[in-house]
Amino acid sequence: MRQNRIGSFDTLRGLAALAVCLLHSTPVFGLQKFVPHAYIVVDFFFCLSGYILVTRYKHLIAGDGHGPGIGFRHFSVIRLARLYPLYAIALILGAGYTILRLATTGKFDGHLGLVGGAFAAAVFVLPWFDTSKILHAESAAFPYVTQSWSLFWELIASGLFYYWARSGKTRTVVMSAIAGLAAIIVLALHEKTLDGGWQIFNFWSGGARALFSVSLGIVLANSQIIERCKQDATAARWLNILGYSAFALAALYIVCGIDANLWIEMAIVAVAFPATIVAFSNTDNRLLSNRVGNWLGEISYSVYLLHGTFIIVILTVMGRYHFIHAGIPTGVVCVASILFVSTFVRRWIELPAQTWLKSRLARRVSARAESRRAAAAPIGLADVEKP
Repeated sequence: MRQNRIGSFDTLRGLAALAVCLLHSTPVFGLQKFVPHAYIVVDFFFCLSGYILVTRYKHLIAGDGHGPGIGFRHFSVIRLARLYPLYAIALILGAGYTILRLATTGKFDGHLGLVGGAFAAAVFVLPWFDTSKILHAESAAFPYVTQSWSLFWELIASGLFYYWARSGKTRTVVMSAIAGLAAIIVLALHEKTLDGGWQIFNFWSGGARALFSVSLGIVLANSQIIERCKQDATAARWLNILGYSAFALAALYIVCGIDANLWIEMAIVAVAFPATIVAFSNTDNRLLSNRVGNWLGEISYSVYLLHGTFIIVILTVMGRYHFIHAGIPTGVVCVASILFVSTFVRRWIELPAQTWLKSRLARRVSARAESRRAAAAPIGLADVEKP
């Protein structure tokens, strides 16, 4: 385990991904509502991402007196190597299922351009605004991997983070958080819920959610006041109490069957999630730092990106072969299978692909940097005398 890895964050990330999986598995369980408000945990992912970006990459980018810091290309290599390999796997699976569905239902003819155009956009993690509902019944902005709407905004937020880390202007991030909060309220008031960003008609809500929560995570990680509170025993104890309370209240709303309430969701996103992250960021929490939690954290990204296609395939099979019925046993088997497949993909596909991509892209960056240094270097006597 990396030294800068916090076990409690692994568990929280894993539980959040599992909650999203359970939400989308509701029809497999044969239930009307199951973890009905789990969509807001994406805001937790965004906030945690902003926090971790600061703790892991701020000093590398800024240099802090040890050189100019890594360039944008190098930082992009690091982020793409972390995020893209699994996304590519999810894209292939999702596109393959969609093509098979269209072919078996007689809807593929005449839509080759649509299928190909959407796939080409998806390769570059770009949205595809098609309202015909041919590729996706609910007009998802990313029809092959619905959850990748958050990845799109995550990549944009990573780029903005890099330029903030270079400048070090915290005021800019605070203003971004305020702008994101205002945009969320304006865009979500009509729907009265934060469940937006993944469909064409609420696509920009995803950008507002990412801007606010990622910026908030950056502010939290960069706050000197919070750091001083952590170092004071009494203040740290109150931070822990606040964190546990915030976590419990957020979890209660996520699993509760009440109607969605925008203002409760805003309170959770703006207060409960940040308080949880701050409280569990100092040291590994005994309750949350364990092998099961670490495992869930390791496979959380796989669960998040792969579960959608997996569940759709199961629902399709259930619809055609009626000997498989929706119910608690079927749902348990479904979720267990997703966890198993995610573990396999993480260990045998995602990690090797990350290692290969990092080494390959890093060599390219190094070669280009060396080329630039050689071109800028003055010609010396030794260079002139070389044959």
